[in-house]
Amino acid sequence: MAAPQLYGDKYRTERELGRGGMGVVYEAVHVQLGSKVALKRLAAEAVTPDNVQRFLREARAAANLRSPHVARVMDVGTTANGVPWLVMELLDGEDLASAIARRGPFPVAETVHLALQVCSAMAEAHAMGIVHRDLKPANLFVTKTMTGEPHVKVLDFGLAKVESSADGARTASNVVFGTPQHMSPEQLRSAAEVDARTDIWALGVVLYQLLTGSLPFTGPDMTTMVRRVLSETQKPVHELRPDVPPKLSRIVDACLAKDPRERPSDMESLARMLGELAEPERRSRNSYAASGLSTREDGAWSTREWTFAVVGAATMLALGVGTAAMTAPPRFVQTARAEPAPTAPVEAAPAPAKPPEPIASAPPQAPAVDSAPPPSPVKPAAKASSGTTLAATTAPASTGAGTSNASTRKPPARPPKRDPLDGRE
Repeated sequence: MAAPQLYGDKYRTERELGRGGMGVVYEAVHVQLGSKVALKRLAAEAVTPDNVQRFLREARAAANLRSPHVARVMDVGTTANGVPWLVMELLDGEDLASAIARRGPFPVAETVHLALQVCSAMAEAHAMGIVHRDLKPANLFVTKTMTGEPHVKVLDFGLAKVESSADGARTASNVVFGTPQHMSPEQLRSAAEVDARTDIWALGVVLYQLLTGSLPFTGPDMTTMVRRVLSETQKPVHELRPDVPPKLSRIVDACLAKDPRERPSDMESLARMLGELAEPERRSRNSYAASGLSTREDGAWSTREWTFAVVGAATMLALGVGTAAMTAPPRFVQTARAEPAPTAPVEAAPAPAKPPEPIASAPPQAPAVDSAPPPSPVKPAAKASSGTTLAATTAPASTGAGTSNASTRKPPARPPKRDPLDGRE
């Protein structure tokens, strides 16, 4: 390999991973972060205005797709000599072309599992107006998940047709792009007049290869092969491999219909057809289900899906109620305080009650009586000659009566009169 080169002042190449007619792919490292990446640059001999546009189209198309089954593009740039380059995630595994050559036909369950992942990636691309136009085993890279499941990454959108892009719309009608063995009849006639159904044809060819280990159309030369693609019918898969379910064989035949209108209308429809053949456990784990692709045409949910839905809804409801209670606006609190009837203001706790104070020694004042004459003064008690004290009596002032002589007269015993003025007897 050539000496390491620095791209964009931050990516240093370490070794070459692959080379094609249009470009070279290196393993590189981010010099500041130390992370490993894949760096792809256009070959120096292929630098033309059209090829540069296609290279940049690949970067834009892949960068705008969020499917986990599309190789992620993280950076793009141009060398001082005008050679464009892009940085992708570094993948560990092999492409399907190498895997088919090494292993031969794939098991039916694994074939369906891989095809569903491609459907997921291309459904998103088609929704964004991107037609790949070069789907083939060499552009489908297989890695492994943490659980050991095969995981597909779609590569190389360099020949993609982007409906919203001016450069994609200027493709000449007499120019052929792609790999002829995987091109649809309409793409062989005109690369500019194709839509998403040309990718469905290409995926049908991939399915045929995975199940049989061979191409549906071959020939001793390119002219013969193209003629067969345009006019002949492929041999059904189940005739070459009897263990393939007839329904799967019919799906492959539908993808390879000469008339685009006779193929599945879109990737979602193809995914529903294939999903009916997927293993239940893989069907529930496949990321095509997470991207909104149903595996049943009637849209019915399984018991497991209903259970997850109910539990999830209950959990979200509980979280919502708890969050609402914790984040209620202050105005609700103020309103709640204003609602109850008014009560006495809360005061500080009263001091302990003091014991009653003793009555003052001064005699209580008699209540005032309007127009009542003042009471007659009480005469002091007279001392009898025998030394005994006689009780003083009070007579009304109007009678003018005085005290009698104690030595000659003893007053009769009478109950004491109540003084109406002082309340005492």
